[in-house]
Amino acid sequence: MPSIHPSLAGGLLALSMLFTPLFALATDLVYPVGQVSDNDPGLVLKRVRQSADSTQLFLEYNERESSARIGTYPPGHPDSFRLIDPASGREYALRAVKGIATAPDFDETEDGDSLEFSLEFEPVAVRRFDLREGMQKGEEDEVMWHISGIRLQP
Repeated sequence: MPSIHPSLAGGLLALSMLFTPLFALATDLVYPVGQVSDNDPGLVLKRVRQSADSTQLFLEYNERESSARIGTYPPGHPDSFRLIDPASGREYALRAVKGIATAPDFDETEDGDSLEFSLEFEPVAVRRFDLREGMQKGEEDEVMWHISGIRLQP
């Protein structure tokens, strides 16, 4: 049976790590983020959980006006949230929404109210991506919520 010289073993391990998808390294990786929305200071991405099956984003919305009706679009709607890899342009589909109303329904909020919700996407194999809702390519004026340049750091 062939053997690997001990001096090469470490290099082979490092090489194999380079070609292993990020989400395959562990069953559940949680990244603290704390990033505020680009267009609404009331929306904060608190953390991201990656697994082999999905990528989950946990967000918090804090009402800063006297009152508002908030909600989002359900999976499969053309304006629903999606994750975008800025390097490749690949979009990752929304699978589930929890904790916030989906169209045509809305949640009523008053000044000072806080609402925590989560978004589940197909697995994302990158550590940098953007979150967009309601914007089709080239329609900047149709953006609902977005957070650009999300970086997952251990």
